[in-house]
Amino acid sequence: MGRPRAPRDLPPKGNRSAPLRILIADSHDVIRRSVRTTLDIEPTWTVCAEATTGLETLARVSEFTPDVVVLEVGLPGLTVAELTREIHRGVPGALVVALTMHASRQLAQRLYEVGALACVPKADVGRSLVNTIKALIGADAMHETAADSLPDDSIHDADTEGAEVRAASALTMRERQVMQLLAEGRSNKEIGKVLMISAKTVETYRARIMSKLGLRSMNQLVRYAIRHRIITA
Repeated sequence: MGRPRAPRDLPPKGNRSAPLRILIADSHDVIRRSVRTTLDIEPTWTVCAEATTGLETLARVSEFTPDVVVLEVGLPGLTVAELTREIHRGVPGALVVALTMHASRQLAQRLYEVGALACVPKADVGRSLVNTIKALIGADAMHETAADSLPDDSIHDADTEGAEVRAASALTMRERQVMQLLAEGRSNKEIGKVLMISAKTVETYRARIMSKLGLRSMNQLVRYAIRHRIITA
């Protein structure tokens, strides 16, 4: 398959009046919420649609003609190669950014060969996704491969991993329970009902968890939970 072209209606970078239309295709509610929150920060970007299966993704592509498709590797219904091929058939200039749990340069290169221009680890989506999309819509986008798009530290080194494990071991059993429910997207009120504690107490636990793990946002908490298998993605 030939290398995908830049979106046919994207004006030069920094000179865009129409919003960049982005479709999020991922089977997990938590991931889609995290990705949407990350992308919504950009004032000239808009999430035009979401999808949870391969067939739904193709229907949304046909309906909304997105400029960028953020596509989960392993989306139910169709392979990533089939999906990417059909996406490009419907919108020849669409940029496909693959989301994967286990990122490697070898996987990124395989994805590039089937038409995905970039590969972003789910655990690093907040840090990497916006920068990756910005790079792809820039003038030099077509000179990069999916493997080049991976951050150098997409696979954590032993020292970082060890520090995170030590921090996680400092959590109490109740803090782990609260963290799991938070990462699943539950509200303080919902968590309080499940654990039979007040919403205010949940908030206290949340602040304590964030402090112990050195986290600053819910997106970071979700990515931490995915990375350490506290929740599955």
